[in-house]
Amino acid sequence: MEINKVKIQKILIFFALNLISLKFILIADDYIFANLNLNNMWEFIFNNQGTETWSIKNGRYLGNTIGILLSMTYKLNYLKPIRGIFMGSGIFILILLCSKLSNLETDKSFIISTLLILLAPVSIYREVYSWTSAYVNYLLPSVLFLTILLMVDNFINKKNKINYQDIIFIGLLGISCQLFMENITIYIFSFSLILLIISYFKYKNILKLTMTLCINSLIGMVIMFSCKGYRQINTDGYRNINIGNITNIINSIIGNGLAMIDFIIMDNFILVSLILIVCLFIIKYNTNKNKFFIISISVSIIYMLFINFVFEIKGIDINQFPKMLRIIKYFLNCIFSINIIGTLIYTIFKFIEEKTLKNKLYFYCISIGIVSMPLIIIYPIATRCFFICYVFLIIICMNLLSYAIKYKIININGLSIIPIILVTIILINKYYIFNIINYQFKEIISYTEEQMVNKNINTIVVPDFKYKEYIHIDITSFIGFLYYHNTPNDIKFKTIDRDKWEEIANNK
Repeated sequence: MEINKVKIQKILIFFALNLISLKFILIADDYIFANLNLNNMWEFIFNNQGTETWSIKNGRYLGNTIGILLSMTYKLNYLKPIRGIFMGSGIFILILLCSKLSNLETDKSFIISTLLILLAPVSIYREVYSWTSAYVNYLLPSVLFLTILLMVDNFINKKNKINYQDIIFIGLLGISCQLFMENITIYIFSFSLILLIISYFKYKNILKLTMTLCINSLIGMVIMFSCKGYRQINTDGYRNINIGNITNIINSIIGNGLAMIDFIIMDNFILVSLILIVCLFIIKYNTNKNKFFIISISVSIIYMLFINFVFEIKGIDINQFPKMLRIIKYFLNCIFSINIIGTLIYTIFKFIEEKTLKNKLYFYCISIGIVSMPLIIIYPIATRCFFICYVFLIIICMNLLSYAIKYKIININGLSIIPIILVTIILINKYYIFNIINYQFKEIISYTEEQMVNKNINTIVVPDFKYKEYIHIDITSFIGFLYYHNTPNDIKFKTIDRDKWEEIANNK
């Protein structure tokens, strides 16, 4: 009976995610992709031949190809649903993989995995879930890598028999994973190399599998970084690597390090708080000397809540504050981040008695550091660059929770309805938000196209989106829109109040 309930949950959530993703609009780069065709897209991807002022200058060949094909469906009404269904299905598969990689019971793991994926901060909805160009380069490699992890886990811990189909499949995954995002490419090759060394000494039964993965991930990495666009870094007006001198390197490490604390820990306030709460239950169960942890965890959660309320919910810009206050804020971020990381590591080291689980938790913690490391000297970086870290945190949380439930440290049997209710509320909320965004988008596009008919017009007024925090675009910078409609570059967009715009639009 439980299995049937889980199947029903999966079907309902699958359709709900697809209903939401069908409301996602094309944003920025997506329009440039949509303007391509099958004849010129290959030049655009592989030879860095783009528009007059914009071209792809990276080796994300698979991600860009999928992004272009999905964006091109925008031109044909009967193909438009493909993009939404693809994106919704990808999020659903990610939920399944996180569920499988936890040790939670079947009737709990899926709904909790769904809840944690949906509880992502607004910045992840804006920069990963709903933006096609980012979705394909950040979410898809996460899905592919988790698939590799699940296969390796099954072969090592569950002693599944390896056949040639498995070797071929993991070889394809090994190459495919490397053609999306640079830091993930470096991380996966490092992972496969270490795994090969470990398997040589300890797991001879999977040596063929790990060797195939390592060789193919190396081939994929070579393909990616052979792109000539990487030789133009620091000259292409967008990406920079601060390695000019020791001062630049130090400044980059400090600046990016502080930004990473925000992206990985502070912005993921809800998920990190849940991890800390589970850690506290485990610590309290194992020792009476827990006053320090109760206080430190409580203060850490309150601090993260305060930071998110001020800078995310209220939208206050930190740069508005005097330099001294900014320094204090960054200093406190560092202190509380060290406390949070220390609490997690201490819990794993001291109280997780199952060796296999302990090693898994260490692996995910170390992976967050390794996958982030290449970004320490790259500019710019953003939330989307650390999406895979959010996924690793979800798996850490679910495995800790699994341990706490197994040893009766936490009892959630009577609370099983709560995740279902929360998931339902969040899904309805996200559908409402993206439906409004979709409606406003069509309204603005229709008005703008009518204005473009007038050859004498050089400024088009547009309103800001309601829920604009969910959209990765400044409405006045519709560069993708300009390219898609082949409009003159001297047409400018100006933002005005929505009420005033509606008066203008209604009286046009």
